[in-house]
Amino acid sequence: MKPTVPDPRAPVRDRRVRRAPSALLLLPLAAVVVASCAHTGTGLALEGRRIAEEGLLPDRVVVRGNRVVLFFGDGAMRSAFEARWRGWGLDEAGVRFRVADLTPLSELPRWTASERQRIVVARVVEADAFARLARRVADTLTPREPGRTALLSVGGRESLLTRGPDGVARTDRREASAVDVGVSRWISVETFVGEAVRELERADSERTGELGPLLFTLSQLDGEPRFLLYDRARRLCVLLRPGGPSATPREGGGAEPVVRLVQSVTLEGHLVALLKNPVSSVARLLNNIVQSGATLATLRTDDGGDAPPVAGRPPMDPEAFERHLDTLTGTRRSRGSVRLLIDGPGYFPVLEQRIDEAREGIDIRVNIFDTDDVAVGIADRLKRRSQEIRVRVMFDEMSTLVAGNFPPDTPMPPGFVMPPTIEAYLRRGSRVHVRPHFNPWLTADHGKVLLFDRRFAHLGGMNIGREYRYEWHDMMAELEGPVVGVLAEGFARSWGHAGPLGDLAYLGAAVGASRRHAGAAERADFADLRVLSTRTGGPQIYAALLEALRRARREVLIENPYLYEDSVTNALIQARRRGVDVRVVLPSDSDQGLGNQSNMVTANALLASGVRVFVYPGMTHVKAAIVDGWAMLGSANLNKLSLRRNLETNVATSDPRVVERLRRELFEVDLAASRELDSPVRTTRSDGLAEWVMSQF
Repeated sequence: MKPTVPDPRAPVRDRRVRRAPSALLLLPLAAVVVASCAHTGTGLALEGRRIAEEGLLPDRVVVRGNRVVLFFGDGAMRSAFEARWRGWGLDEAGVRFRVADLTPLSELPRWTASERQRIVVARVVEADAFARLARRVADTLTPREPGRTALLSVGGRESLLTRGPDGVARTDRREASAVDVGVSRWISVETFVGEAVRELERADSERTGELGPLLFTLSQLDGEPRFLLYDRARRLCVLLRPGGPSATPREGGGAEPVVRLVQSVTLEGHLVALLKNPVSSVARLLNNIVQSGATLATLRTDDGGDAPPVAGRPPMDPEAFERHLDTLTGTRRSRGSVRLLIDGPGYFPVLEQRIDEAREGIDIRVNIFDTDDVAVGIADRLKRRSQEIRVRVMFDEMSTLVAGNFPPDTPMPPGFVMPPTIEAYLRRGSRVHVRPHFNPWLTADHGKVLLFDRRFAHLGGMNIGREYRYEWHDMMAELEGPVVGVLAEGFARSWGHAGPLGDLAYLGAAVGASRRHAGAAERADFADLRVLSTRTGGPQIYAALLEALRRARREVLIENPYLYEDSVTNALIQARRRGVDVRVVLPSDSDQGLGNQSNMVTANALLASGVRVFVYPGMTHVKAAIVDGWAMLGSANLNKLSLRRNLETNVATSDPRVVERLRRELFEVDLAASRELDSPVRTTRSDGLAEWVMSQF
């Protein structure tokens, strides 16, 4: 009888991949694999097909530091593939999950005697062993309570995990259009892998002696081999996938997006923008100069020794703070309701529903409208509706073109062909009105505001693309009530400014825009909401957040992937020195390489000052804050681009019902899912340089 967890001391009986006894057991495994296999290297694909057809396992696997080499075959047919990955980061003290590309080696590696001493040989495990492990992990992650459901969402596949009357975990595919399936927990690939590591560690604890790394063989997909390396000593899992260029084709061969990007940055972003928007373009240039000077004048606060105990004082007076914001920001409060829509599986079905049900008009303003399958699917919905109602789409041209040149991490459906640009695709065969936002002096419209029938408004951190639907942790809010009219007025201004009349149209929209909204003037769930923005010469979000941090007396909760603004970091440190309970959530793996390094340095500075730092597994793109009884969420990052230069839209409130809902539905869940740092992470001089570079943006 085979052991339930492979014993690395046992001999290898068969070099052929064995099939799992049940397809159901492999479903979580397939989701993990698909989520991380977007690339296809030509050399590996050809050799990989032979390996897959023959059902071969590697003959030898050696690990040296952050590099692994897999050897296949013998004699003239012998070949080798290697993969490398990032060594450490904010997750170095927890379960580390990396994705690394396997690339073929032109010649077999040779190591010196000293190098061979640092090599560790990994034990190769048959495929059915991981199938058994995946079944146990799925059982652990499935809620025990009857009627409760977990959603496993990775790689474009969504599966509902529930328990039947017999207590056995069951897996069912979730329909993409489902809006409300009673999901109580969302499970990401990082969560799944983390639980797999803990399951392996529980099994290892029953054995004696040191156990070396294990290499699990995963399912063969598209004739290509995929493996999962587990290093017990380092609590490290590395998914090894084929490397190379994206296999997803693009209409016209892919040259048009590059040409359009160059044209956008040079001709449109400066010459055309200066001609039609002379006042705002010059104002943005002056604003950039002023803000650059402010950046140079801001220095990081020293840790200053031990932090005092948390004082537990009464919170600041919310009504007094709101009255101060009236004057400080020049904004006023409007009535409305707030519904939090967390993660892609929670938001995109609602977005699709609002598009399908709209009867008057749809207005979309996003930073990025991508060209992947998710974005094209939303575009198709908008194109269909444009035959019946008015549909207007506005996106930031530079950001959208840059994003369109980089494929997502998860694979798109077989046969899908990306359009050359989303602008051309939206216009083709439809009545959608499209206006890209130009980028003078490389500034951007980073806001995300979507309006439906003057009744519903969506704002938050999500753009339209696969990352937001399937890959990242993020949040949007659906608003109803008079506040929708305020956001509609802002859209009218931006729409006019992006049009051919530019500055003149912006002025006309500002004078003639209506704040009308469709729906009740008052409802029991309405609260006082304040729309805050970042615009040229008007950093309302920055001013409001800094003032809140300066007044904080009891607690600060911050979740943001890009905490690069030194003045915000200083305010967090100063609040902690006053005895405030300050907790910050950062991603374990940012989408920006330099951002990972910057977050490590920032986390150490916060930790040294007594701030509690939590590391969320994977990428969190959420932008939210609670300061005592005041909450804010929206599109703004905590960097200079969002707080001082780009265009942003947030919403804030002191209504206790909304604040507690944000605490309960977002912060309590994310804090529980994260690992708290209890000691500084390792950093190098290059990390410090990266932090300085990112603090300039």
